[in-house]
Amino acid sequence: MRKLFALFMAAALTAQMLVPAWAEGFPVDPDSAGEPTEEIVYDEPTEDLDAVGDPGPAGALAEETVYEEPVDDPSIAEIPEPAGAEKSEETPDADGESVKEEEPAGESGAEAAPQPIRVAFHCTPEDMILEVFPADGDADQMIEPEEAGSYLLLPGEYSYLAAAEGYETAAGSFTVESGLNEPIEINLILEQTDEAEEIELFAANSNSCGEGLTWKLSYGTLTISGTGKMDSYSSGGAPWHSQRAYIGRIVISEGVTSIGECAFEECTNVTSISIPDSVTELNEYCFYACESMKSITIPQSVTRIADGVFVACEKLTDIYYGGTDASWKHITSRNAGLGDNVTIHSTGVFTGKCGDNLTWTIDNNEVLTISGTGRIPDYNDSSSGGNNTAPWYGYAYQIKKVVLGSGVQNIGNNAFAGCYGMTDITIPDGVTSIGDSAFDWCSALTEISIPGTVSSIGSWAFSRCALREVEIPQGITSIQSDTFWACTQLTKITIPASVTSIGYEAFSGCALREVEIPQGITSIQSRTFQNCTYLTKITIPDSVTSVDAYAFLDCHALKTVYYGGTEAQWEGMHVDNYAGNNSALLDATLYFEMQYQRIAAGSCGGNLRWSLMEDGVLKITGSGAMPDYSDASNAPWYRYGSRIKEVRVGANVTKIGENAFRRTGVQKVVFCAKETGSTDAPLVLGDYCFAYCDFLNEIQFGNRVIVPGNNVFVSCSGLTGVTVPETVKLDKSFNGEGCGYGMFSQCPNLTKATVECSYVGPYFFEGCYKLTEVRFTDPDVQFYSLDNDNYGHPFHANYPRQMNVTVYGYTCSKVHTLVQANGAGVNLTFQSLPGDSTEHTIVVQPAVEATCTSTGLTAGKYCSKCQYVFTVRQKTPKKAHSIVPVSEKQATCEEVGNREYWKCSSCGELFASAEGTVTTTLDKVSVPALGHSPEKVEAKEPTHTEPGNHEYYVCARCNRAFKDADCSQPTTAEKETIPAEGHKVVIDQAVKPTCTKSGLTEGKHCSACQEVLVAQKEIPASGHKAVIDPAVEPTCTKPGLTEGKHCSVCQEVLVAQKEIPASGHKEVVDPAVEPTCTKTGLTEGKHCSVCQEVLVAQNVIPASGHKEVVDPAVEPTCTKPGLTEGKHCSVCEEVLVAQKEIPASGHKEVVDPAVKPTCTKPGLTEGKHCSVCQEVLVAQKEIPASGHKEVVDPAVEPTCTKPGLTEGKHCSVCQEVLVARQTIPAVGHSMEKTEAREATCTEDGNRAYYTCKTCGKIYADSEGIQETSVPDQTVKALDHAFGNWTRTQEPAPGKAGKERRTCSRCTAFEERDVPYTGSALNITGTELEGESQVTLDGVAYPIQKDGEGNAYVDLPVAESYLLTAYSYNDAADAHGRYPTGMRCYRLTKNGAAVQVERLSAFDNLLRYAGTSIRLTGKKGIRMITSVDGALKSALIKEGVYGLTLVEYGTVLARASAIGGGDLTLQNGKSNYAYKRGVADPVFAYAGSLVQYTNVLVGFSDEDCKEDIAMRPYIILQDAAGNSYTLYGGMVYRSIGYVAYQNRNSFRPGTAAYDYVWKIIHYVYGSEYDSEYKG
Repeated sequence: MRKLFALFMAAALTAQMLVPAWAEGFPVDPDSAGEPTEEIVYDEPTEDLDAVGDPGPAGALAEETVYEEPVDDPSIAEIPEPAGAEKSEETPDADGESVKEEEPAGESGAEAAPQPIRVAFHCTPEDMILEVFPADGDADQMIEPEEAGSYLLLPGEYSYLAAAEGYETAAGSFTVESGLNEPIEINLILEQTDEAEEIELFAANSNSCGEGLTWKLSYGTLTISGTGKMDSYSSGGAPWHSQRAYIGRIVISEGVTSIGECAFEECTNVTSISIPDSVTELNEYCFYACESMKSITIPQSVTRIADGVFVACEKLTDIYYGGTDASWKHITSRNAGLGDNVTIHSTGVFTGKCGDNLTWTIDNNEVLTISGTGRIPDYNDSSSGGNNTAPWYGYAYQIKKVVLGSGVQNIGNNAFAGCYGMTDITIPDGVTSIGDSAFDWCSALTEISIPGTVSSIGSWAFSRCALREVEIPQGITSIQSDTFWACTQLTKITIPASVTSIGYEAFSGCALREVEIPQGITSIQSRTFQNCTYLTKITIPDSVTSVDAYAFLDCHALKTVYYGGTEAQWEGMHVDNYAGNNSALLDATLYFEMQYQRIAAGSCGGNLRWSLMEDGVLKITGSGAMPDYSDASNAPWYRYGSRIKEVRVGANVTKIGENAFRRTGVQKVVFCAKETGSTDAPLVLGDYCFAYCDFLNEIQFGNRVIVPGNNVFVSCSGLTGVTVPETVKLDKSFNGEGCGYGMFSQCPNLTKATVECSYVGPYFFEGCYKLTEVRFTDPDVQFYSLDNDNYGHPFHANYPRQMNVTVYGYTCSKVHTLVQANGAGVNLTFQSLPGDSTEHTIVVQPAVEATCTSTGLTAGKYCSKCQYVFTVRQKTPKKAHSIVPVSEKQATCEEVGNREYWKCSSCGELFASAEGTVTTTLDKVSVPALGHSPEKVEAKEPTHTEPGNHEYYVCARCNRAFKDADCSQPTTAEKETIPAEGHKVVIDQAVKPTCTKSGLTEGKHCSACQEVLVAQKEIPASGHKAVIDPAVEPTCTKPGLTEGKHCSVCQEVLVAQKEIPASGHKEVVDPAVEPTCTKTGLTEGKHCSVCQEVLVAQNVIPASGHKEVVDPAVEPTCTKPGLTEGKHCSVCEEVLVAQKEIPASGHKEVVDPAVKPTCTKPGLTEGKHCSVCQEVLVAQKEIPASGHKEVVDPAVEPTCTKPGLTEGKHCSVCQEVLVARQTIPAVGHSMEKTEAREATCTEDGNRAYYTCKTCGKIYADSEGIQETSVPDQTVKALDHAFGNWTRTQEPAPGKAGKERRTCSRCTAFEERDVPYTGSALNITGTELEGESQVTLDGVAYPIQKDGEGNAYVDLPVAESYLLTAYSYNDAADAHGRYPTGMRCYRLTKNGAAVQVERLSAFDNLLRYAGTSIRLTGKKGIRMITSVDGALKSALIKEGVYGLTLVEYGTVLARASAIGGGDLTLQNGKSNYAYKRGVADPVFAYAGSLVQYTNVLVGFSDEDCKEDIAMRPYIILQDAAGNSYTLYGGMVYRSIGYVAYQNRNSFRPGTAAYDYVWKIIHYVYGSEYDSEYKG
């Protein structure tokens, strides 16, 4: 190894090194190789070399050298300007030439000029070649010494190169500091080498060093350029390794991504290096034994520094690293070879680009901030080998918090995957998507808030996170596969109604306790909830039709499944339970939708059905359009309005009818998301369909197209915020479907809104006086008011109230224009949306000046895109006429004259007077032209010196010239002039003077008249210009010449040269040379010692050649060195190929990874062994098992309805349960009864209800099964129960009578007049007096009597109307034959509408409605089953409650619909019966009551005559076969009158009695509780 000793007496060598061009024989830069493109001119040799100094090597370029003025030392010829010295700046002038700018006085120009310092080299050996040049200079900037080894140099940095034959080459650098008073002395000693080393060192100086990379060694600088990874090499294998001693500087270009193994091994002259930002790894031993390297700069992009990188870098003291201390420790191998004296200078900040317009930064607080506007790109995961991973992936371990700026629009794939230290993430509104694996393995992230702007989340997005609760925003339609896989701490997930699919393993391994799957999902895919070991309850909608394999594998805690459909639907669902993989689902307790207590259900138009559950959820299912309701009371669910808490609209519903849910208690509206196979038709929201819903606080629009009508959500006082999605489609109409008129008007508590749709209808937010902020996110949004002269402004306010709203939108959009337009009582303030990059297209409207005849306009300015007006144009009034006089003008030959008149200088109008009152015209004030008076000018020929002219005419009046006598062709005298012919010029040529003869200047003369026009002048002779012809020395064979002279102009010889004879050869003998193995020999020869001409040539005697013998190679081992193969000559013993020592390879250390001990098993420490010889280098030691880390699982107190848990324990490390938690039963309700209170005619009463003193909830029953509310238990005032009219005064002809009826509950009464009717009906009780028929709609019907003398009428039922009668008379005997107090009505159906008309004349005549009015036995039963809900509702509105056959018929119909039981005959009688087993949900109330195996419901003739009516009965049969029969009262009586047999077994309070009561309660609902439970 060469040793370089540089001793400095006054200054130290600097770190920067640069090897210059070599001395003579050094090869040219390969980039300049080839034929020269410019002509090279050589100087002639000079006789007196001492006079001009050393001319440099022969053939130097003939460039003119301008020397500066000499300094104090006259021996200094030139002092070159060193690198680093400041140069005066030059700036181009107007013509592009460089102009040196003078420095102002008093600044740097006033400083003293730097003085040169002498630098002396003391060289060993003395004949070494030494070159010195500026540190950044090229070979042609070599500095000439003032004398041998001595230089005068200005302050700056310099490099040097030293070489000598037989010695190793040295390169280095040094600094000349300013202000030194003593010279610098450098001792430079080269070490001898045994091998011959030529000064021309480089055999090859460029080639490839990796795919896409090349290397070049030029002037001592090794440059690695291109794009890609460097090759890795074995020790000494780098292609430049043999020339490493001559590398003083290494340049690694941007684009290189990896420094190869052993790449710069033993580059001992390199003192510092800078790594570019593109490099990501420094491989093994890449800077091994760079002995002179003192510092290195490593960018933050480097993510791996391997073993041995800095081994044997003895002088390395400073590493400048672009990252943080934490990241340095992470990326650097413990075996990198850093000594204790190395200082790491960390900047503490990482930064870079992540997309076209996004910048990322990791600060000292370990916060990753991404700012700018745009999308975070998709990246690969770590398995890609670092190819296109996130730029911050290498620092993921130190990222604790991530903050995304407001301009970030999405989160790309794998963006934050593996950030296992991240605990906090801020995602702004405006982010629309989260890519695949975006947060995978963020194992410290416990919470996240996903903004509502996110519409898609990729697979694996949050897998292996520590999230505890997640709310997925409305608008997400799919949860992809593995999205939350292995989120072992995730206990709660909120899935919105917009989700229609959940992917494979989406929640596998989570700690979820309860899950509610939204309506619209059709399949639970494979392994979706696998290993959710804490899952106890799940709600599955009836839209789910299949459960794939392993969906609930290992869900051991799953005990409860709520299914939204029927048992038949559940049985029809496909559940893949191969090998019991879904047994957890199938073994759980199953509850059907009906067990939630369906309060009511029915049809609501076409194929649509509605059902209201006890939890207040009203579902609209089926397909088609709901009818419009002229009034909310016509809606079938109107009577339950206060109990409706949520409305869910199915995916195939195409319209919600007008007034459908107006003034209901709905709190939440869900428009179910579009499903696969569902209709593409939009959902129309009818006028006022959710108007005046005071409790409505949430609207989920889903992903269907919504077409709203008028005032859809008007006056919904519960709304505080709303987002109107882009799927809400409005047209430009003022009224009807799609207009959106007043959609959210008069919502008094609405404060914030986001509008994403593209059109905003009239009066959209009218009267929302608390509204303070609205965001319009569509840049192309349109407004009805802007298209209609500001009519229907969306923020209209009624005087004197005012709306003050901050409106957010895009700068260049109609939003800006809307703000400018404002409206009645509206004060809008505009703010740009975050990330807004739109710009106005400004159009300037120039001012239009007002004139005498029209108004003007001021200048204006508006945007041509959004029509926003920046400057409004104002009208300016008309101007008054500016009347000026027009003087009288005389007519000329051609011009019309005029009389005096007046003219407005602004508009040009003419007036006959100065007052401007009488207008005139030019015709009236004009004087005709006079016409020309031509005189002829005769033609004239031109002469040699005088011009002539053509014939023409001149007007005697105006002196104008014309070509013709008619004066129709104007001309001028000049145009008609013919020029004189003039001289014919001839040039007299100039004569050039010679050395001895004079010359002449150029002259001119006329060839026609010979007149001299320009005289020639004499030019004196120039005289000879003498040039010396130098003397030529004679040679051995050629004569010489004496000095002479000649004229350089005319070449005349002035002094002739004379010949000097040749001197002749001086012969010298060249001795013969014997040949050797390697060298040729020579015969004896002769040459001239003067001219060196060969007189007798020496002939070559060939070399004998070596006899080559191979010296075999010796392989090195891990601990012993080897030898390369060598060769020597067996004759001369010369070593032909020297054997080189191959260092012992050293152990190839492999880390035996540490095994972490578990709670119960011991581990191992990290060890090491050699992968070659298997020697154990560091033995692994056993680490004892850590033992369980006990964590207490706190006890959970039981509530009234939910069980609790005892305290338990588990291990926080391995999660093993140490003490299992035991279930504590629910404590049950502690009920306090509120007694029933009868309603009066004018005051409300209430049904009995119970309040739990523990939880405060209200129930309709003492068992706490049916939850209710005080309003639901309220019994409305009964109104008066007036009896029959009693005649108090008989009518007489011409005089009306009087009738009175009295309320049976109170003392109130009514009176009416009775007109005299003659032969009209006179009805008293059940008797008819003197009449034989009654008339209805013009048709007479006979009055008949039965066998007991009671009157009745048979009336056939017409198609257009239905007659029915209801009986209610508390005073009647329970077993009476005929009811009294009959009331008759006619019900007319027209479509969905029902009209009710009272027919009082037929009271007490009609028995029951059927195929005829008279009812006997079976006919009544059949009729009853045909009564539908619409007719019943219409009667109830009139105060008619169907308490007889209609009610019992309804029991029969409902029972038939429950479970598919057959209607059969019993005992051969004409009775209906219904049979159903105990599994029927109707009887699931059994609980701890007696279990009955059969239940029979029917109607019996027992105790009743067949022609009157039938009695209901219920038969219960227990497991032992015992039967119990319970009878109701007569069919025309209330079911509340209960007659029963076996009174001891069935009295109130017994199990059987209560069981029957529960059935009745279920069938009829709570509204009949007080009536039926008497």
